[in-house]
Amino acid sequence: MGVTADVRRFARPVLLLGLSLAAGWIIIGLVGAVDWQAVGSALGRLNVWQLALLVAVVVVRQILNAWPLAIFIEGLGLPRAVVNDQASILMCTLAPPPSDLLIRMTMFSGWGIDLSRGLAGVVMNTVSFYVVRWAAPVIGFVLVLTDRFDSSFATGALAGGLAALTLVVAIRIIASGAAAARWVGRSAGRAARVVRRSVDPEAWAQSVATFRAHIADKLRRGFPRSLLALLAMMVCDATALVLAVRFVGVPSDVIPTVEIVAAYFLTYPLTMLPVFGIGALDAAAVAIMVAYAGIAYEAPFVAALIVWRAVTIGTPLTLGAFSVLLWRRISPVSDPVARAAPEPG
Repeated sequence: MGVTADVRRFARPVLLLGLSLAAGWIIIGLVGAVDWQAVGSALGRLNVWQLALLVAVVVVRQILNAWPLAIFIEGLGLPRAVVNDQASILMCTLAPPPSDLLIRMTMFSGWGIDLSRGLAGVVMNTVSFYVVRWAAPVIGFVLVLTDRFDSSFATGALAGGLAALTLVVAIRIIASGAAAARWVGRSAGRAARVVRRSVDPEAWAQSVATFRAHIADKLRRGFPRSLLALLAMMVCDATALVLAVRFVGVPSDVIPTVEIVAAYFLTYPLTMLPVFGIGALDAAAVAIMVAYAGIAYEAPFVAALIVWRAVTIGTPLTLGAFSVLLWRRISPVSDPVARAAPEPG
């Protein structure tokens, strides 16, 4: 039974990764045959200082990505949050869930942070990330509106906007009081029970109430701040893509910066696929940019996405490896509040 569960745990992300890469191959094939020699020539334009600049931008992105953890977990602090986040990224890339959560909890325990508080902070970090992930197509659609209207972009923006709004409303209801939190948990449990009969709605209600008790004092100011931090993270990510496009030789008179940024935001929800949507996201972004600039620039765009992927995946994994090796040398928290576990209200 255990072996079967382990096989399923590994098979699902591998299958999704395969589907993502297949989708990318199909999308690129629809755009046009890639001239790989031209891709190589575009990559050859890169200088060492340009790669160093891209890595620096990604490092800033990773700091911003970890900021919500520092906001929601009392006493954690930004340095520990960054180390924790990079180690989690490494684990979720190399191993199936819940390896990323286990490394987070192990670090929290080693630093003397109450695990229930740490878990509540991780949940809020995840919720904040999903809000900005689903809101991204709305931003991309608004950027494209400066030049044209595209109904397919509008559909994606509408779907993403509704998903993001649903999460925000759920968090606001949970924040309004313990009774409301229990209602949300109980309602979600009843809905889940339709699919899985073993779900206990009352247990879900208690879990949501406990979660609220840990983050209630952080929600009013912390939630908006976490969304701003993650939005800034996405801007850094988009900046890295813009720089990669420019560095491989595509000037602004061929495709303006706003169109590159729009392509990034429009395709960002695809990061939910394994390895941050590698394959599907890249091909979709290339297709959007080629539709604007013309098929003659497909090879440079492909080269730009290769560079962007190399730095945006390679840098976090490198930071994650150092984080796993060095986290024990970081001193435990001294804030007694971080160690306390309040009773759910």
